[in-house]
Amino acid sequence: MANYSIWALGASQISISGGASLGNPSQGEGTHLVGRTITLNSYRFEQLSISDRGSDANFDDNDTDQVLRGRQDFDGSSHANNTIIEAEYRIVLRDPRTGQIYEALGVNIRNSSTSYATVEGLAFVDRFPPQGVALQVVSAAEGPGSLGQPPIENVEIAAPPCFTPGTLIATEHGLRPVEALAPGDRVETLDSGLQRLVWVGQTAYSRDALAARPDARPIRIAAHAFGPGLPARDMRVSAQHRILVEGPLAELCFGEPQVLAAAGHLADGDRIRVDDSADTVVYIHLQCAAHEILISDGLPSESFNPGEQGLQGFGDVARRDLMAVLPGFVPDAGPCLPAARPIVRRHEALLWSRLRDVAQRGAFPLASARALC
Repeated sequence: MANYSIWALGASQISISGGASLGNPSQGEGTHLVGRTITLNSYRFEQLSISDRGSDANFDDNDTDQVLRGRQDFDGSSHANNTIIEAEYRIVLRDPRTGQIYEALGVNIRNSSTSYATVEGLAFVDRFPPQGVALQVVSAAEGPGSLGQPPIENVEIAAPPCFTPGTLIATEHGLRPVEALAPGDRVETLDSGLQRLVWVGQTAYSRDALAARPDARPIRIAAHAFGPGLPARDMRVSAQHRILVEGPLAELCFGEPQVLAAAGHLADGDRIRVDDSADTVVYIHLQCAAHEILISDGLPSESFNPGEQGLQGFGDVARRDLMAVLPGFVPDAGPCLPAARPIVRRHEALLWSRLRDVAQRGAFPLASARALC
């Protein structure tokens, strides 16, 4: 059995042009939404805990092994323990202002006589669209894992990025453990030199919480996994913490010299892998006035960007603190800071990892990658 969580935005927080609904009693592949616009009216994402009584940790369509783990409230309604939950359809949305593409899954908690009649909310794959923008639905398909559609692993549905205690952060006073940092301390950034921390927060998972949510386990990155001194020693971050990926292979794969990729998406089961040894874990969030690239154990990685869906777990005090130090921050309004680098999706990160492995075996010399860029 696999236990995991996803974050989803309830239907009451979403507007659809033409008065349409997320669900449709006559079909379950989401095609009734194509050509319409979907607007996120808030960023009040809620966490849903799921047990898969089968052997996988995917969030798929037509998988009756996927059930709610305990009685849960979502979008103002209560749902019983062991209620089947599935990704009813997958839709592709486009931001008309930027052309940016987003992928969403229709979250169906089976509570109707036609199993696909209701869709209670949307979960987003890898990245989150802005709030208040009428996103165009450009295509729809059956849900993942159904009728030939590829499955979606639960780790592809993101949560906030964070460090673990012991990680050494480059500061104006040299390397300091992340847990020793406080608002006002100045940290080294890749783009902006020394920058002050405006907020430091943390989230803790107990033994029971980790047992219930294995997706919350940290990713262990071995020393030199990304090259000499990158990182300088073994380090652990959350699966959603984004690492700077750069070099000729990045240019080849992404058309960008530098991108940010989630640690969990870069996992190769060897140098970058889930740390199953942890009984408990504390995650620490470092916030600057802008989204920055910090130096963590010698490895460039991101600072926290408030507004992402995981902020729901921080409580009122942390949210008030963020509002005080970041004038542009509005709770539940989505990431309020422009990303420091382009953010790549899971399949893109996997392509980079595989090409890097081939290159390191000598089958695809890095010089060839440089020539192609």
